[in-house]
Amino acid sequence: MNKLGLYINNLMSTVKNTEEKPYLRELAIDELKKLNDNVSEFILGWINDIDTLPDFEKNTTDEAKEAYMNHWTCSICGKRTHEVEYDYLSGTDHLSCVLEEIKNQNNQIEMELNNE
Repeated sequence: MNKLGLYINNLMSTVKNTEEKPYLRELAIDELKKLNDNVSEFILGWINDIDTLPDFEKNTTDEAKEAYMNHWTCSICGKRTHEVEYDYLSGTDHLSCVLEEIKNQNNQIEMELNNE
């Protein structure tokens, strides 16, 4: 972990520790507030430069884009899933496709059992 992250974690641990002396917990909260203000000031001060950072797409090779799209493809229906919300996915497959496949497998098992 980086130094800033470790510092913030230590401050947060101090705040959460109810056995710590109250004045130390208050100092930790004050320090966290200062860090929050400093980060906010930094972002507001540099927002124009941040907005002009190069686009991810512009620096990505066609090979990398294709690998990404292949990864985000439903193995059942073959359609792309990169823009589907995670709530509607099972891994990288459409949840509806997975459920339909399970339903079909259950129907197949039921038919086989009825034929015995």
